Amino acid sequence: MRFIVLYPVFVLCAATLVLFAAFDDPLELLQSNWTIVPIAFVAAALANATAVGGGFLFVPLFIYGYGLPAIVALKLSLATQAFGMTAGTVGWGRTFLDPLCIAVAGTFSLAGMVLGTLFVQIPSEMIKPMFGWISLGIFVAVVLEIRFGKHVGSLRIEQRDWRLAGLAAVAFVGGLMTAWTGIAIGEVVAIYLLFAYRLRVESAIANGVCLLALNSIAGALMHTGLGGIPWHYVIFTVP
Repeated sequence: MRFIVLYPVFVLCAATLVLFAAFDDPLELLQSNWTIVPIAFVAAALANATAVGGGFLFVPLFIYGYGLPAIVALKLSLATQAFGMTAGTVGWGRTFLDPLCIAVAGTFSLAGMVLGTLFVQIPSEMIKPMFGWISLGIFVAVVLEIRFGKHVGSLRIEQRDWRLAGLAAVAFVGGLMTAWTGIAIGEVVAIYLLFAYRLRVESAIANGVCLLALNSIAGALMHTGLGGIPWHYVIFTVP
């Protein structure tokens, strides 16, 4: 209980220190952007409970609510998820994570992430329609997860067979889609684990969250090098 109280206090204090140390007009930023913090809290809670990336809310919020170009909203989403989904991975703990799944899906999803970020970039005007179609698919996936994901299954991948090849393929496509839209890898892997391996829903979601964390960290690092991350918003979404 003490940790639950002290952790958010520590995070907010650390963010406040960074805000005042790294930005020229912190009070003005705080006054204009403080409302992002509770929105980001809700987005992170939903993301880590379902493996649906926080970009599901962040990308449309910053495109339509703050007028950011789609590519900038994508960069912001990945930078935010790098922190939020990592925290979620820690929260789920090792009990629900499958090392084989993380190794296979992590390798192939990161390959897709690198390919989509550095080598096969889509036009920025394609981000919004692609995000819309993927969001629709994710909605269907979440409905399926809620409807059929209550079965009692295993916590681990217990048999190494052709389904691992399917996991690798799904993860690669998910990484590619995440590079272009900020969402997909966590959702598609969680659904695949639920229906191909019949894993317990907690394990499927935990592995999806972990993979989204890995891909978001990779994406954030690459976009830091490419430039264009709006850090004056990130300082409010991350805490």
